[in-house]
Amino acid sequence: MPIPSPIPGYDFVWSDEFEGDQVDTAVWKYRDWAGWLGPTMCLPENVSIVDGKMKIEMKKETYVDSSTAEVYEATAGGLITKNRFKFGYYEVSAKLSAVKGWHEAFWGHWTSSNDPSTYFPGWQTAPRTEIDCFEHTAEYDNTTYTYGMYKITGVWPNEQSTSIHRDMHFGTTDLTNQFNTFGFEYTPEYLNYFFNGDIIKTVDMREVEHQNFHLWLTAIATRVPDASSEIFWDYLRCFAPDTASTAYLQRRNFFVQLLDDRLGDTTSTGTDLWIEAEDFPVKGGWSVAPDGDATVLTGNTSPPADDADRFARTKIHVLEDGAYRLWVRAKDFKDNLPGTRYFQVRINGAIFQRFGTHGSDELYDWEDGGVVNLESGEHIIELYDASNYYAKCDKILLTTDLNFTPNGIGGASNVVHIDPVDVTADLWIEAENFSQPRGWQAGTDSGLGVLMGRSSPPAHDSLRNAITTISVSEGGQYRLWVRGKDVKDDQPGRRHFEVSINGESSTELFGTHMSELLYDWQDGGVFDLEVGANVITLYDSSLFWARCDKILLTNRLSFIPDGLGEAENVIHQ
Repeated sequence: MPIPSPIPGYDFVWSDEFEGDQVDTAVWKYRDWAGWLGPTMCLPENVSIVDGKMKIEMKKETYVDSSTAEVYEATAGGLITKNRFKFGYYEVSAKLSAVKGWHEAFWGHWTSSNDPSTYFPGWQTAPRTEIDCFEHTAEYDNTTYTYGMYKITGVWPNEQSTSIHRDMHFGTTDLTNQFNTFGFEYTPEYLNYFFNGDIIKTVDMREVEHQNFHLWLTAIATRVPDASSEIFWDYLRCFAPDTASTAYLQRRNFFVQLLDDRLGDTTSTGTDLWIEAEDFPVKGGWSVAPDGDATVLTGNTSPPADDADRFARTKIHVLEDGAYRLWVRAKDFKDNLPGTRYFQVRINGAIFQRFGTHGSDELYDWEDGGVVNLESGEHIIELYDASNYYAKCDKILLTTDLNFTPNGIGGASNVVHIDPVDVTADLWIEAENFSQPRGWQAGTDSGLGVLMGRSSPPAHDSLRNAITTISVSEGGQYRLWVRGKDVKDDQPGRRHFEVSINGESSTELFGTHMSELLYDWQDGGVFDLEVGANVITLYDSSLFWARCDKILLTNRLSFIPDGLGEAENVIHQ
């Protein structure tokens, strides 16, 4: 008997109310292979029909696969529809487990098997779809779950899942002591997620590639679970859209208008430079990923091996001199570790506030970065992943209307991105040419022109400093390298000195390299340099014949100098 649709414009297609005494294998297949995410073997015998409910037993037990001798620490299972679905409304009623370690889900996936011979022709190069209506993962409490959509490309082990969007549902309803309904409405224009009959999220689907999928009702362990448990399913119901009906058309028009309204204000009374973060030509360790209504740049999830991978960079051309207000649209979870997914924006090396800390009711919102003065010409903009914890940047606005506040998605990109990769800045500085040597003296040592420190305390402590000022044309991060003297076999490490840039001291003591060479390079760390004058200071910390030959400041953060280095290319002011 047809079941009325919970939402207008849809007709009943099929359901399983689990009213029999066994699984209907004419419409279902078992998930009967190892779980992709953890130590679980999925078994048909763990799935049964009991008192009008489908039950998946989730057992903390040792299981040995007789065909492979692989040992598993848990067993569970699930059912997968043999039929494929696409646009429609899909709903389950389920009572979840309260035991930590188990991962339960209702989801749509492009395949129903782990056997590539059963996949559709051309799957290797086609984008594939996964829609997660709910995932109650191993460490979630009894009221929290996640949901989202992925586009899957490539072939294992190089398969890649790109998030179309991902969100969390935090509530007060217990998911484990009663049956709750979870649903999703999938159309060419929008994707709605439902919990107990209420819409909790609407996502724009107009730029998404659409694919068919099988429906999965499953449970696995993603770690060794705390104990055995079980999940119950009351029903799965499927409805198809009546696309010619007035009810469907009215519903469609409502949600399309809702999505369009999210664009917000797109023009101010001044000059607006709208900059899409995903268009940055140099992305470093950041990656491009769809997320909800936006395509964004996503930061690292842990510190990268190379600090340079914390940067994404672009260069834009500004036509009009003036004061510009910086706005950044970033992601922050108000109810899930708010303020922890932060990053910095740097313009010509100048650092602006942390972004991704707005604490708004919206996942993505605009944050005011203050005012920056820009001359006509080219300017470097950088994102720096300061948190290494899922930072996400959608869009940047620079506007001469200092009173304008953007909202919604903002305007379309209207800047041309210039690849800044070829903007290599290596600043080679001969120490003996410092403009204010003070208590240091220029001289020669081992055939080199060097700056030589003292062998006893000076009359005034200021004489321990040597100072020079150089001009920097490309702002940004620079690594400091210093070529100093150390005598490995004669009081090594004794002839040390310090270097500071614009008053910020390097943590390295130079002249302590203990190399086989008398003069060698030491890494002084990374400094932020702004366009214009920058001050370099040597401090004679040892007062014991310290020697400095040369300094390099380079924006090639992974570059390592050797030998004598290159000829000086700066002017000492």
